[in-house]
Amino acid sequence: MALESSGKPVRMAFLLVPRFSMMAFAAAVEPLRAANRLSGSPLFQWQLVSADGAPVTASNGISVATCRSLAELDKVDTIIVCAGLEAPDVERNIRIHHQLRRL
Repeated sequence: MALESSGKPVRMAFLLVPRFSMMAFAAAVEPLRAANRLSGSPLFQWQLVSADGAPVTASNGISVATCRSLAELDKVDTIIVCAGLEAPDVERNIRIHHQLRRL
């Protein structure tokens, strides 16, 4: 994955679900950060979102701030859902499913 054909950075969002795996999240975002740094230009842009826009606590107890709610998210090229083994009833949350389909 690299720049879009238009030469613009790939726009990504990470939907953080309560009790998400910090290790999986870091393993997803760090290569993007490294690619931007090594290329000397922004190949990727990302933002962190949650269902309601509030900070989300990972399974290790660390709280991570988000920039907006999933409903407020504009068009992105890719959205990655960061969950974990202890994820609450996200798979049964119809509102989140509708918002993901909208994107």
